[in-house]
Amino acid sequence: MTSAGAPFITPALEPALEPTPDDTTAGTFKSAGLALKEDSTSFTASRDTNISPGEAYSTISSPLIKSSVSSIKQSGRSPSCVDFGAGAGVSTQILWDLGIKSIDAVDWSSSAWTKYVSELGVPNALVKFYEMDDSRFLSLHPDNRYDFIVFNFAVNESKAKLYAKKYLLQSPTSLLLAPINTNEDYWLKQNYVLMDFSGKIIKSEGEVGAWSVQFQPDVTEPTCSGIWCPPFNTFVPNKNQLK
Repeated sequence: MTSAGAPFITPALEPALEPTPDDTTAGTFKSAGLALKEDSTSFTASRDTNISPGEAYSTISSPLIKSSVSSIKQSGRSPSCVDFGAGAGVSTQILWDLGIKSIDAVDWSSSAWTKYVSELGVPNALVKFYEMDDSRFLSLHPDNRYDFIVFNFAVNESKAKLYAKKYLLQSPTSLLLAPINTNEDYWLKQNYVLMDFSGKIIKSEGEVGAWSVQFQPDVTEPTCSGIWCPPFNTFVPNKNQLK
């Protein structure tokens, strides 16, 4: 399904610049993984992490999200975001470059983040990385509320709606972006969806440019299957998942 209105896709992102010693003091965050992305194919960053196609990351900087960031800044606030499945930090850098300077980056595996942000990139104290799955993170931070929630892995619509209603600020500028399964627990095809804080779908697209939307599955779901899921990876299911 594709709704009317502004398209998700924006012009291609420029490759990341080489980090310099002054970047951190200038308020910069960089992932070395940004330069590795390709428009319509994914790239393996670690055993447990893919760098998604560039068209997926272009979706994060869509006109709708840019407009919300601008409105929040004009109100005198600094936008906040939780970036689930942050992986190598590519999505995190795009959010940072959009003007979102308060980011919780969450991923159950730290290997890609360590390589592409901590070692080869430019970390920033305003971006906090948490090595845990999304359910565990929210069970430890139940009072957190954000302007934006971004998922970089496939989720069921029921989960996306739960998170939108519970963890987005109740504001017309608040948005959740997620690749949502076309059917519950069907991990082979997703629509890229924008939701507001009530869980209402604002926009949904199954094709983004030349890329048919398909992401790694949500490892916290018992129906997760394939090479990205237990027992083929090192993920240990969390006992405190949200219901």
